[in-house]
Amino acid sequence: MNYLIRNGNIEVYGYVIMPNHVHLIWKAIKLNGKEKPHHSFLKYTSHSFKKYMVQFDMVELENYYNNTSDRKFNFWQRDPLAVKIFTEKIAFEKLNYIHKNPCQEKWMLSQVPEDYTYSSAKFYSTGKIEDSLILVTDIREVI
Repeated sequence: MNYLIRNGNIEVYGYVIMPNHVHLIWKAIKLNGKEKPHHSFLKYTSHSFKKYMVQFDMVELENYYNNTSDRKFNFWQRDPLAVKIFTEKIAFEKLNYIHKNPCQEKWMLSQVPEDYTYSSAKFYSTGKIEDSLILVTDIREVI
């Protein structure tokens, strides 16, 4: 993700990485070579997941086996839910939702959004870029 950001392919405005899914608020800016940025992200992370599991957890890798003609393993949902954000109100609703995700009763990964490491919530509470794993562009500056 940071490679695509540094390369000027995308801007990320908010994120949360959950145990089995990811929420992102991002904007595609330009192609990564011949690929759309989200295709590059999915391809790179899929290869990384597979490489890690081949090395450390072959049993888990079998859970991602996919018997289709175009791939042997599938790590990402085929048609992820993408919602276009057209208004400032919706942008902040989505940002608030993803930041609160780890605190939901179902997950209880954190008591408060800012304490969850794999989220942009701390960046938004402190304003410090080093408080974020992913290079975030402050959504308040672009809306």
